[in-house]
Amino acid sequence: MTWAARRYMRHLDRDGYERLVARYGEPDHPMVHYARGFVSLDSAVMAEWGPRALAALCDAGDDRGADLFAIAGLGTALILSGRLADHDALLAPRVARHRTEGPPTCLNWGLTQLATSASLQGRHHDAWALFDEAAQVAVPPRTHSLRNPLDARAALRRGDRAGAFRLLRAYVADLIDQENLYLARLGCVEFVNLMAAAGRPDDAARILDHLAATGAFDETLPYRALTASAAARVAAEAAGRAPAPVPDLDDRGALVFMRDALDPATC
Repeated sequence: MTWAARRYMRHLDRDGYERLVARYGEPDHPMVHYARGFVSLDSAVMAEWGPRALAALCDAGDDRGADLFAIAGLGTALILSGRLADHDALLAPRVARHRTEGPPTCLNWGLTQLATSASLQGRHHDAWALFDEAAQVAVPPRTHSLRNPLDARAALRRGDRAGAFRLLRAYVADLIDQENLYLARLGCVEFVNLMAAAGRPDDAARILDHLAATGAFDETLPYRALTASAAARVAAEAAGRAPAPVPDLDDRGALVFMRDALDPATC
């Protein structure tokens, strides 16, 4: 049920999950309670049941599952609910161990999570160092990671604008191919920051409007903080100009818009 919930959430198909529950029932287990919060994007429920789910995995002797869940499950919930100190206390010792013992996927994900937390706390130097370290971790083929977006940031910092566009475009194209609408918002965050830094404020504004319309800037979520600097730059560029009317984007439409805007020929 836990992994089914993740599959349905990737496609933003909450009704599909409810049909599954109606057919098979919903066991009274901490992981399933967490999955319910995940499907409904309720960070409070995720943060409440996450520690119990992690304890259940540890009690069952599932160390690998516990590591993955600590990062991609409970760790994510703590970031979404703003409990950054608790997040860092959970992940820092695990990342230290993964640096020497692996596996690389846990190291890549853990470093990325710690970097995101550092960024939200205003520790930008630490965030860049952690993002750069995460980008150097070689994960197995077909493993989901933020490698391309992180490499795109690094490319832009080096002045390689075309490379930055190409790397982020490849990531967005993968999300479209996988129909991974859940991670579309992370792609949106990277796109907004890249376009604002690259002098494309109109493209950044289009996706900022999409994030606002879909509720991504709710107080319990970190997306507003992660795009604050870019949003300020976009607002300054737009001062005194009337915005052109454009149709609303759904999640897939936003991904298609970003893919097309990131065509290296337009950079």
